[in-house]
Amino acid sequence: MKLEIHCHTLYGSYCGLADSKTIVRRYLDAGYNGVVITNHYYKSAFEGYKGDTKKEKLDFYFSLYEKVKEEGDKKGLKVFLGSEIAVENQNDYLLFGFDRKLFYDNKPLYEFSQKEMFELAEKNGCFFAQAHPFRKGVKAVGNPLLMHGMEKFNGHFHHINNNDLASEFCEKNNLIGLSGTDFHTPDQPLTAGLILPQDIVSEAQLVEHLFNKKFKLYCDEEGYLSACDKYLKGEWK
Repeated sequence: MKLEIHCHTLYGSYCGLADSKTIVRRYLDAGYNGVVITNHYYKSAFEGYKGDTKKEKLDFYFSLYEKVKEEGDKKGLKVFLGSEIAVENQNDYLLFGFDRKLFYDNKPLYEFSQKEMFELAEKNGCFFAQAHPFRKGVKAVGNPLLMHGMEKFNGHFHHINNNDLASEFCEKNNLIGLSGTDFHTPDQPLTAGLILPQDIVSEAQLVEHLFNKKFKLYCDEEGYLSACDKYLKGEWK
């Protein structure tokens, strides 16, 4: 099973520009069997979501995933729920395998420290991993003792991700390495993901595969670097 684990939707942040139909079509055309929606959950994005109360904003946040899932169910793409949380409103972390109550029942998760977020993930059986840790502009690499994994490969070509440094750090600190396209825009190259040995149908199964390292990484480094080069030359928006 070819699975994308880092994908953003239209309205999921100021930089999310792909609607549900586009996401499902792009991934099916590229041979993926599933995608995890990981929309941004940080202060400025959250304050811009529809609704006046925390509950209303969270309802809107999760509705973005539901739209993609509905389209995926129609067309044959499995769609799973995840999140990208700016812990302490700074560094981004991917969270998988959570119950939505985790968001409704706690203070905004972007107010948590890395330690608090890791402990919450541990308590609830979630997988917690830093996204694009060595990307130019990231304030700091997190404490490796307070995360389960890390993106060894991030395929978002608008950024200098320094994936080689992330891979080295991951190996040195015995972290579970992940690979995600970090999809935002309709025409973005799909350069990353996981290859699972079997189909999964739930977030719980995804987390089981992550913790047990039952996957291989899909990393189209050549495609990513080519897109980066074109972007830096102004040939790709």
